[in-house]
Amino acid sequence: MLQGGLSPASVRNVMADLEDLGLIAASHTSAGRAPTQNNLRFLSILCSR
Repeated sequence: MLQGGLSPASVRNVMADLEDLGLIAASHTSAGRAPTQNNLRFLSILCSR
């Protein structure tokens, strides 16, 4: 278990869900995930409220 009560498998599942939604992407196979333009737009809308 990770700090906060999430297992590594749970984190992987959430990351996969975010990738399926187009909110994060990897530039290549061994890269970490980064926010996409859609995610940045979504976050800017949320922050402007």
